[in-house]
This record gives sequence, structure tokens and C-alpha cells, in this order.
Amino acid sequence: MTTKEPDSTKPFPYSLVAIGSVAVLLLILTVAYFRLRADYQKAVREREAALVEAKKIRQEKEKAIAAARAALKKTEAELEVEAAEKQRVQVALGRAKTRVRQAERAKYFKVISLAESRIAERRFIEASDLLANAAPEFRGWEWGWLMNHCYHELHTFADQKNTAHCAVFSPDGKRVLTGVFNIAKIWELKTGRELVALVGHGKWHGGYVICAAFTSDGKRVVTGSSDRTARIWDAQSGEQLVVLKGHEKDVKSVAFSPSGKRVVTGSWDHTVRIWDAATGREMMTIKESSVINAV
Repeated sequence: MTTKEPDSTKPFPYSLVAIGSVAVLLLILTVAYFRLRADYQKAVREREAALVEAKKIRQEKEKAIAAARAALKKTEAELEVEAAEKQRVQVALGRAKTRVRQAERAKYFKVISLAESRIAERRFIEASDLLANAAPEFRGWEWGWLMNHCYHELHTFADQKNTAHCAVFSPDGKRVLTGVFNIAKIWELKTGRELVALVGHGKWHGGYVICAAFTSDGKRVVTGSSDRTARIWDAQSGEQLVVLKGHEKDVKSVAFSPSGKRVVTGSWDHTVRIWDAATGREMMTIKESSVINAV
């Protein structure tokens, strides 16, 4: 049996397969290369873009930090200026308060000096008013010492030899009316000088002047007596103007109306009577169940 030799003139089929395989492989490698290259270049570009973005962000961050530092520095400077201004204002305010306190203290001692001079002149009421208005925070021993002297006796009406049954101030506080026995007298408070004597109440049943009152303008006075009458007087001249008669017992209290046109009297005869101050006419009688001690 003989073996058939292959024909060397015909291409061997395995060579073609190998060539095709190599070509395919080369194609794959080429494609892969270019894809890898494209991916690499893309990655490089992205990295470069990221680096640029990061640099930009870093620059913006640095700018922001620089701006913040500048703002902080400016704020610190402004705070320092504000603190310095505040301190300056506080110092000025402190100085102003000190000057005010010094002025108030000087005013206080001026009041003390003035009150002392008033006491020396025996004008105790004026001195007391001055001291009462003195600033409490400055009051010391001198204030108490002077105030104590204000309450000394102002005047003693030494010519009053009998019991005084009543005493009233005039509305302006400058005069005092006293009732002793059957005479009422008006005195000047500042000097203790007798200004006028009101003589007219009788001695029947003693005739004591028991009560008295001024009109609101201080021009007239009314007195009530145990002689069962009330009398209206001119407070300047002492002239008797009107006699109010009608009570059956002692007249214990008297008063003018605010207008001075009416007089009210109260008596131990259990009545309150209202009179016309100009004519002495009795206008009304009010009967009570007990004695009338005040109106």
C-alpha cells in the first residue's frame, strides 16, 4: 500500500487560519490599544480638569480666607474704636456725674447755710421748709442739729394772763388768733407782735372766747363765746361787723363757708345754725340729740 504525498503546490489550510487569527488578534489589540489610549487620554483630561477645578477652588478658598481675615481685622479694629469710644463716653459720663454731684452737694450746703441764718433770725418755719427740701443723700449731723433747732418755741404771748381757750392760724400762716377770756387777739407770727384786739364779747356767763376761724382770704374772723353769741370782725382793723344771736348756750365751734358768705355755728344747746355773714340773719337751724363740739 502506498502513501499519497501531499501536493506542495496548494496552500495549506492551517496557514490561512493562523494568518486570520493573527489578523484578528492584531485587530483586537489595535482596538484595545486605541480604546485604552482614548480612556487614558480621557482620564488625563479629566485629571487635568479636576486639578484645574481644585486649583480654582483652592484659590477661591484662599480669597475667601483672605477676605474673612480682612473682615475680621476690620471688625477688630472697629471693635477697638467702639470700645475706645465707649470708654471715652463712660469717662465723660463719670465726670459729668461727678460735677452734678459736686453741684448738688454745694447746693445742699448752701441750703444748710441759709437755714442756719433763718434760725438765727428766729424764722424757724422757713428754716424747717428749707431743711425738708434738702437732698437726703447729703444729710449729716448738721442737718439733724439744725432741724432740731427749728422746733424750738417761736413765740410766747406773755401778756395773756388768763387761760387761752382757742388759737388758730390765718390761711397764709403769717398770723395767729388767740382767745383769752372775753378778748380775741391777732398776732404777727414772725415777730410775736400784737396786731389787733377784738373786744366785744360780754362777761355774762364768763364771756369766754371759745372758738374762732378766719375767712379763706384772711380778711375777716368769726369768734364764738360762752356769752351765747358769735361775732364777725374785720381782721385788719378789729372792727366788729356782725353779731350772731340765737343760741341758748355756749357757742363751741364756728366756721366760714369757702366763699365767706355763710357762717356755721355749733352750740351746747344741741343746735347747728347757719347765718348770713353780711347781715347776721339766721338762715337755718339743725337740731341734734347731743351737744355740738365741732362744725
